[in-house]
Amino acid sequence: MSVAAEEDEVHAEELGRRRRRRRWSVEEKRRIVAETIEPGASVSIVARRHDVNANQVFSWRRRFAAE
Repeated sequence: MSVAAEEDEVHAEELGRRRRRRRWSVEEKRRIVAETIEPGASVSIVARRHDVNANQVFSWRRRFAAE
């Protein structure tokens, strides 16, 4: 994320507005899911690292496992 985008998010949060929805590319989703499959990895920790809800990551895992 660019510095300008981060500043916009901080500013929006200060004003009490909701943040914009993040659009994840398929490649980004697969990379995040791959991190959760590593031995000893925690979905929750990986999700927090990428600022995404853990339930969303679990959903992506199910989706990509079915492919």
